[in-house]
Amino acid sequence: MTLAPNATPTPVPEMTPAISPTPEPDPPTSFAITSAITPALGKAATDYEQPWRDNCLGWKPTTSPVTSSKCIYGNPSGTYTVAFVGDSHASALFPGVNAVAKAHGWKLIPYLKIDCSFLDLSDLVYYGPPSVAYPECMSWNSAVVSRLQKNPPDLVIISMSRWIFTGNAAEENVTTESNALIRMIKKIPPSSKVVIIEDPPLPTATKVPDCLSSNLNDYRRCAYTRTRGFGSAMGTREKNAANATGAGLIVLTDQVCPGTGDCPVVINNVIVWRDEHHLTATFAATLAPAIDEQLVTILVDWAKPASTPPG
Repeated sequence: MTLAPNATPTPVPEMTPAISPTPEPDPPTSFAITSAITPALGKAATDYEQPWRDNCLGWKPTTSPVTSSKCIYGNPSGTYTVAFVGDSHASALFPGVNAVAKAHGWKLIPYLKIDCSFLDLSDLVYYGPPSVAYPECMSWNSAVVSRLQKNPPDLVIISMSRWIFTGNAAEENVTTESNALIRMIKKIPPSSKVVIIEDPPLPTATKVPDCLSSNLNDYRRCAYTRTRGFGSAMGTREKNAANATGAGLIVLTDQVCPGTGDCPVVINNVIVWRDEHHLTATFAATLAPAIDEQLVTILVDWAKPASTPPG
């Protein structure tokens, strides 16, 4: 991992992951929905992350992030500040990101708004229903950039859905979207490091709790194909932006769709999805060790002195 060209390295001596990996359980002997499954199936569809419950997630009319102290997470007294920026897919990852911030004693400030891609585009659309112009998103993104520029955090973590809708269908392509993300990253203060979390494989067309309710004796019937889960050029926008800006990249594909076959919707007795494309808060929390390990690797690599070219 290379250091972002406009970033100043901050030493991170002897930094190691603060969250131990969860021991791998024995393979399941039953694939039925039982009381061992969490969250309980009846609660899976509303297993929301804390910013949602605290009203710290921006809804459609919202044009500026909440300033309340209740919307500061991790260690609110921490001296190392992390901004978490993105849409509802990012918000769904919050439990894992927050666990990492807590473990390291970092202050975590979310800048999360539904259906609002962190992209430098002027005609983003609210998917709805109904689908309508979304000027509130552009205003929100401007407000977020202003906040970041006024009080530069040590680290900015960006994540968002790869389903992006604009008023001009010709813009809805990987190249345009990648460049729009690159432009947005370049608006972040040069003193802030940037890490992107790639959008994970998604079930897209399957409301997972509904499917599980119809397949109580075998949750494997609700698994989705890798063709579906990896669609819409998964990861391409994030990789393009990371390569162009020097941002770090966290990939959670192995945790969300392990192995080489279909993607399971129950992993280690945890229901993965609360709908077609948002993680349950319970499962997102299980991603903390992987996020921690990858993020620490990035930060430690950035802290290393630049190598001197051979003379």
